Amino acid sequence: METLLLIVLICIGVLAVLFFLKPRPARGTSPRARPALAPGERDWETRVLAQMMGDRARLERTVQSRRAKYPAASRAELLEVIYYEYVRDRS
Repeated sequence: METLLLIVLICIGVLAVLFFLKPRPARGTSPRARPALAPGERDWETRVLAQMMGDRARLERTVQSRRAKYPAASRAELLEVIYYEYVRDRS
């Protein structure tokens, strides 16, 4: 009986140590779930990502800069503008 109690206490101790040593994300950096995209928005995002070779960070930076220029535009409209500007500048 004493052996079983000792094993249980050791297991609880190990679990406590693992819990307190678990790495935690810094405040404000928790991953956010991306909102579901509208069908048209998904198409434009796919096109823009293909032009930008899959660089999502670049896409988001570009969307934010265009949002400053066109504050009333929807995300789909901003993606469309970005796509056509990118194609125009690349030709």
